[in-house]
Amino acid sequence: MNAQAALPGASLVDAAYDQIRRRILDNVWPPGHRALEQEVALELGMSRTPVREALLQLQNEG
Repeated sequence: MNAQAALPGASLVDAAYDQIRRRILDNVWPPGHRALEQEVALELGMSRTPVREALLQLQNEG
């Protein structure tokens, strides 16, 4: 799914954040899952930069 199509008007970082967080909360990625930037970027259809920023935001939230 293309992140821009999924969340019109949202920045790519916001789109990545929302999609990654949803995968975590829905247990698509169970505890202990290693989300590698490159793989997540490919899955979300975007570059690694917004994925990296989104992962950092989630990490800072705990």
